[in-house]
Amino acid sequence: MTKHSFIRAIISTTFLVALSLAGKVEAQATIRRVPADYPTIQQAINASVNGDTVLVAPGTYVENINFVGKAITVTSEAGRDVTVIDGNRVASVVRFNSGEVRSSILSGFTLRNGFASCSALSEGGGIRIFDSSPSILHNVITSNNACGSGAGIAILFGSPIIQDNIITNNNRDSRDGSGGGIYVGGIAPGVTPTEILDNLISSNVSNLGGGINVFVSGPITIRGNIIKENTAFGVGENTGLGGGIAIFNPSLILAVQNLIISNQANKGGGIYWSNPPRELVNNTIAENDAVQGSGIFAGGSFGAPLLVNNVVSAKTGQSALFCGEFFNPGLPPNLKNNNIFSPQGTSYAGVCPDQTGMNGNISADPFFVNPSAGDYHLPLGSPSVDAGDNSAPNLPPTDLDGKPRIQDGNGDGTSVIDMGAYEAEGLPPFDICIQDDSSGSILRINSATGDYQFTNCSGFTLAGIGIVSRRGGVVTLQHYASDRRVLARIDGSVQKATASIQVFSQGSIFTITDRNTANNTCACAPQ
Repeated sequence: MTKHSFIRAIISTTFLVALSLAGKVEAQATIRRVPADYPTIQQAINASVNGDTVLVAPGTYVENINFVGKAITVTSEAGRDVTVIDGNRVASVVRFNSGEVRSSILSGFTLRNGFASCSALSEGGGIRIFDSSPSILHNVITSNNACGSGAGIAILFGSPIIQDNIITNNNRDSRDGSGGGIYVGGIAPGVTPTEILDNLISSNVSNLGGGINVFVSGPITIRGNIIKENTAFGVGENTGLGGGIAIFNPSLILAVQNLIISNQANKGGGIYWSNPPRELVNNTIAENDAVQGSGIFAGGSFGAPLLVNNVVSAKTGQSALFCGEFFNPGLPPNLKNNNIFSPQGTSYAGVCPDQTGMNGNISADPFFVNPSAGDYHLPLGSPSVDAGDNSAPNLPPTDLDGKPRIQDGNGDGTSVIDMGAYEAEGLPPFDICIQDDSSGSILRINSATGDYQFTNCSGFTLAGIGIVSRRGGVVTLQHYASDRRVLARIDGSVQKATASIQVFSQGSIFTITDRNTANNTCACAPQ
């Protein structure tokens, strides 16, 4: 190689490296800091290009911001508890109305005092999404108002993802408001569903759909949310519908593994539908308040929705599932492996036939752990444990707590999904089994941990954790609690055992006399 060739090669290589480095610098996203670099969030957005991040320091920013179509991330340095965007009741706090996509991200703020007035854009007090599909993540959306729809969030002709937000205390500003927490309306182009995932939606008020209102939209997935203490309030036949969720939609809607509790409405305390969701899977719907349908009010129907693996427990004295007149009376809800239950009320009301004892459906007290404290987990021994359908569509791999589904909750060696939003912990191994000589009732005990399970062969099961003690060859178990008294004595030296299981809520005492513990089958005889 000549000297000139060598120099040309060096120059060419240097030029290519310089081009490469320039491309990397040009492609590198810029972090635009507020207020260090820009005094307002909107000024930082205006200066941004796609891929940039607007990083906001703690503080309160009195602004009404607009993403103006940019695929950027607007986020807080220190989280939603200390970083507030206050709309000052001028307009929506945040707007997406220029075709934003999922890479347009709003994350980590408290959005408050937004106002969608009747004289201007009346939807979306906290966030207004129009013909756009952004990502709304990890925010608190509170104390916003709308004259029209979506006091908290209004989604119009979009398919965004709304995940891990607290949407609370948002309120209609007129008698005609709908969707206190979230309103979804209008069919967006494409097939991507709107996703409402893992949010707390509470204490919102509207005329239709206190928590969520869906009205003639595209496909929606509503999964993993806690929807509680929302109110749909109104006077008249078509008002006050759906305290938790109201659905007026012929499109595909999946409602999977939500906890819907303590909501209030005239019809459908938990859920009201005129055009039904296509699938309700593994939801817990309990203690909602309504004149008709504490849990669910099923209105008109273009098709038979599938309800599978749900626990629908009514408020005392109310109906759990109320079916109104259907557009097609031949297509009532398709119910499989649900617990539809009402204490001192009617499990099924209206035109729906009682499905108890059919297709795995039951009607029994689920024995929630502590509903007065908001704990709707299932205890071991609940009739809803190991009572679901493992082949149900869209089963999540974990429960609402993130614990693995599917477990063996009754210790029979077969793992079956539980009904409702929570999976009971699997039973520990038992090393002691006693069985009544006459009835076949069984008490199994883990002598190391005190875990026990009692099975009365007529169908009642009770589980808990007691105190085990040993003296010589004698093992005793004691469990005194507010709802029960369990005593057992097993004498291994003579292979005899006795037990007494008193259940206060039933006024029942079950006894076991086992004169030969060596011949126990530890299984109820076939009926």
